[in-house]
Amino acid sequence: MSGYKSAKMDSLIEAITAEQDPDKRVEFTKQAQKLAADDVLQIDTFYPGVYAVMAPCMTGWVWKPIPYLYFRTLKCVKGT
Repeated sequence: MSGYKSAKMDSLIEAITAEQDPDKRVEFTKQAQKLAADDVLQIDTFYPGVYAVMAPCMTGWVWKPIPYLYFRTLKCVKGT
């Protein structure tokens, strides 16, 4: 929720992180989820296409729905 601000959400998050009783934490979490759902102004129902061009020997490509690419898993396997 980029730019989302809510004093009530802030207090719920503080309560969730401070609460030791698991049942109470679950209740605070449910309240926070409901508040987020009630406050949401927009729900994206699509994700733009992602295209990557690389050499045929490259393996290990894993697409992740984030705004930048991971290259740690890529490697060039000769003969592929």
